[in-house]
Amino acid sequence: ELRAVGGDRRASRTAGVSVRRLLVGVLIVSGLCSTAAGALKGFSLASANPDIGLTPLIFGTIAALLGGVSLTGGRGSVVGILAGVLSFATLQETLAIMGVESWQSQLTTGLLLGLVAALTATDLKRELTALTTRIRGRGAPAVAPAQTGTGGGE
Repeated sequence: ELRAVGGDRRASRTAGVSVRRLLVGVLIVSGLCSTAAGALKGFSLASANPDIGLTPLIFGTIAALLGGVSLTGGRGSVVGILAGVLSFATLQETLAIMGVESWQSQLTTGLLLGLVAALTATDLKRELTALTTRIRGRGAPAVAPAQTGTGGGE
């Protein structure tokens, strides 16, 4: 049901899925998991840290996108996510072994995130296709649309 809601909320609602209750439940579970992760992080540091932990969040996002999870929801698999995690972890370790500086590694991570997000964004593909069609259309001579003859009084 969760994947169905991620794919199309209206269709799920029409099929009889309680979308609101499911989403609230998922948000509660997500909040509990986040709380547990924060507590475990605090226990491992033996102190409170004001860092919000963006590095694991970015790592998880890139790994999920590399693994085939859709930005719009409704697609993805555990095997794909595992492949994404292994691929991105391998890249990170390779950069570390090569002795790449921290800022270069972060730049690589950011570029990879932008590239994967751009490649998986279906709306972006559609907009780019429309833009290239418009740009190519400017060079061609303008052609008036054909008259259908269903007008008034000619």
